[in-house]
Amino acid sequence: MIRAHDGIVIPLPTIALTDAWWNVDGGHTLFYRTGSEIYAFGIDADVSFPKKITADDAVLRQGDVLVVQSETQSVVSKLDENGIATILAYLPHGTYQFVRAPSSFMMLHDIRRNHVVLIDPTKKNSILLNEEAHYFAWSPKEDQLIFSNGFDVNLFTIETGLVETMTRFSEPLTDLAWYPLGDEILYSKDGQIHALELDRRDIRNEVTLVNGYSVQSMWTSKDGASLFFIGRKGEDPATIFERKLQK
Repeated sequence: MIRAHDGIVIPLPTIALTDAWWNVDGGHTLFYRTGSEIYAFGIDADVSFPKKITADDAVLRQGDVLVVQSETQSVVSKLDENGIATILAYLPHGTYQFVRAPSSFMMLHDIRRNHVVLIDPTKKNSILLNEEAHYFAWSPKEDQLIFSNGFDVNLFTIETGLVETMTRFSEPLTDLAWYPLGDEILYSKDGQIHALELDRRDIRNEVTLVNGYSVQSMWTSKDGASLFFIGRKGEDPATIFERKLQK
């Protein structure tokens, strides 16, 4: 592979890849796995990264390489350029992947137990949140996290460190998201998509936005003007629908 802007030749592995993924913190860094070892290279810039590491997952954040490794216990570490690890946090044993989080924090998703763990690496008691979460999303300001075990909606606020249960259901959720321009969240269940207001000054208002569709996943446009979702109407095949929103 030849990098377009400077003509640098990036060698590709000569053995089969078992996995490949983009850095969850953005940028143009590609990680790939061959066997039990992880490698990385930058598509448009050089990457300071140990030549190879053995880990469950890795992320490049503000110049630091962070990894999670699991044997008898799961450990999050920071690696130097020689691959020497400094331990940042110990976690319950699991199968973890890094997921997007505010820049001063780390968050991991245990894909086997469906838990999320939020870590502040600057604190001695570094685990701020460890909860079951099948669905989760950060607020546009990245100061609050909504998450659900599939039958509830919970709100975690970084400033207070508290978790508040917003609502509970008897039917399972199929997706959960923030509305990008306001203090509302969206959730889908039982053939409907609802908007729930988080304003605590009065009774929380709830509005049904979509009805009669089997919703698989949903998202909004960045300007909040449209809601998109993948779903089915009756026996029709799944497709992408748009619902105009007015704010």
